[in-house]
Amino acid sequence: MEKMIKEMFELQEELNDNVNGKFWKKGITKTNQEINWMRCVRFEMIEAIDQSFQWKHWKNNKVNNQYDIIDLHNLKIEFVDTYHFLMSELLKYDKFKNNILNLNIKKIIPFKFENSKDLVLKIEDFIDKVRLYEKNNYSIIDLYINFWNITLSIMSISEFYNLYISKNVLNLFRLRNGYQEGTYIKNWGNEKIEDNVFLEKYLNNNKNIDFKKIYDYLNNQYKKLNKTQ
Repeated sequence: MEKMIKEMFELQEELNDNVNGKFWKKGITKTNQEINWMRCVRFEMIEAIDQSFQWKHWKNNKVNNQYDIIDLHNLKIEFVDTYHFLMSELLKYDKFKNNILNLNIKKIIPFKFENSKDLVLKIEDFIDKVRLYEKNNYSIIDLYINFWNITLSIMSISEFYNLYISKNVLNLFRLRNGYQEGTYIKNWGNEKIEDNVFLEKYLNNNKNIDFKKIYDYLNNQYKKLNKTQ
């Protein structure tokens, strides 16, 4: 497990270097744009609620299932996306690196919820804690533990790791193929199938997660379907 955590932090740092340039830890991109990792965290968590739960009263007249999870896979992906940004915030502080890498995730007790509304409220509570951290009233270490407390209630560390690696590969692949320049083709082939679908298909057919193999698969499919050189 420690190896998984360490690898995710290393991959995130490499991705940030590629995307944002060498001064991203100072809060500035290579194009002199301000970086606000915690705003990103807050919005990913808001999306987790908005796109994964059936909470909207004006769209749902069945009171008993108002907070049902309507898209568990999306909920998990939103948590993985959140972790990208949370790690990035932590990577700014070298003094916390050893604390985080030595933290035993197995000892964190998963949040127990009786129904999906409890989970929604817990996510909202996490968002509140993010705001407290931004105001220097909450510890980043405690925030990190709180994140895993919720995450482990919906998936295992192994599943989380697999999702993170696959999403990291896709992000890097997009970057290397012109995502920032606007030349990347996100919907592949004549049927215009989104790249996420190809990634999910690969993961469904391959139990062992391997960074290079996923990258090579995406690269081959991209060239084949979009006739790129």
